[in-house]
Amino acid sequence: MSIHQLTAFKLKVKATGNPYLLAHLLSHLGTLQTRKGAFEAARETLNEADFVLIEAAQRDTREIPAKHRAWLRYMLERARFFALTGWQPSANSMLLDAVEMARGTGHFDLFKEANALREEWGLQET
Repeated sequence: MSIHQLTAFKLKVKATGNPYLLAHLLSHLGTLQTRKGAFEAARETLNEADFVLIEAAQRDTREIPAKHRAWLRYMLERARFFALTGWQPSANSMLLDAVEMARGTGHFDLFKEANALREEWGLQET
């Protein structure tokens, strides 16, 4: 999907009332914006995803897969944003946290993605 398609889809996702789905979409949108060089827009989008997740965590204390997946997707995309905008130490830290969280919550597809990125960046596991 394009940036414009995801942005338009955002309103439909907001209407569902599902904060985890919204955060997931915002995380993907932020990455697309970063890759297109729209760094300010990407930062704002990822900040919105962060805000949505924090608000949801305050209302929903359950430990559920949708919550974990939304946080993991956000962490991976924020790490990519940090890496592409010159904040490699922050990127490394966020990525290593994502590797551990994905392993700990059993989201092996996201663990595989995070671990591949860790290896690409030459990071050692903690």
